[in-house]
Amino acid sequence: MPFGYDTLDITSLRVHTLELCRKLEELQQQLQSGSLTLADVQNDFNGIYQPDALALVDAITVHLRDDDPRIYVEYRDNTMRIVRLWDRPTIAEPLRAYDAHVAGVQLHTIASILRELAESPPEPVSA
Repeated sequence: MPFGYDTLDITSLRVHTLELCRKLEELQQQLQSGSLTLADVQNDFNGIYQPDALALVDAITVHLRDDDPRIYVEYRDNTMRIVRLWDRPTIAEPLRAYDAHVAGVQLHTIASILRELAESPPEPVSA
C-alpha cells in the first residue's frame, strides 16, 4: 500500500486527501507571502506532496464507476480493470520552479482537483 493507505477504506482516503489539500493550500499561501522560497516549495512538493497526491488519486479512482466522467478505463477484462483520472497528468507534472505565481496556480489547481475527488462520493463499483 503506497503511503500506508488502505485502498478499501474510502472514508480514510477522503480524510487524507482533504488534509493534503489543506497542506497544498498552506504551501501556496506561504509561497505567495514570501515565507517560503520557490526552491523550498518545489522540494517539498516534488519530494513529499506530489507522490502522496498521486497515491491518493490512484487509490480513490479504484472506487469510481466506469462511466464517471473524471476517469477513463485503460484496461478491463472479467477479473480486473485499470482506470486513470483524466487530471492525473496535471498532478504528475513537476512544480514550475521558474515563477512563484505559476507554481502557486499549479498548487491551487492540484488542491482543487483533489478536493473535488474527495468531496464527491463515488458510487459502488460493480464487479
